[in-house]
Amino acid sequence: MKKLLFALSLAVTGVSAQTLKDMKLDMAQARTGQNVTATVGLEAGDQVNCGMRVKWGDGAMTEIRVRDKTAIPYKATHAYTKPGDYQVVADPHKIKSSLPCIGNGITIALKVVAPPPPPIQAATAPTVMAKPLSRPSCPENWKLELE
Repeated sequence: MKKLLFALSLAVTGVSAQTLKDMKLDMAQARTGQNVTATVGLEAGDQVNCGMRVKWGDGAMTEIRVRDKTAIPYKATHAYTKPGDYQVVADPHKIKSSLPCIGNGITIALKVVAPPPPPIQAATAPTVMAKPLSRPSCPENWKLELE
């Protein structure tokens, strides 16, 4: 209801609001430690000054204050430390002095997997140094006869 009243007051005063339009992730599945980028789109009028949050689903959050049209679409990046199924949410929210962007939150599912194990290297046989062949020797005062 507050958002509706805010939108109506902006329309009456002639100020154009910034509306959360969409969000896209640069991948549907990521590996732990890999950066995931959320691209958030807004429909913006002449003046831009609104806030939102990107909640990554693992307790991390990026607060966004959009104050410049050249920052739209806005990109936020995060890397996950644990595998799992996460819900990434773009949610209009008041950030400091910025009013919340208008619109409903957008949620996208993301699967994070562990990286594959490193390849096993084949064991190498130890290097054996060949000794030169030598003739058998005889004890002192003995004679070797070869046939």
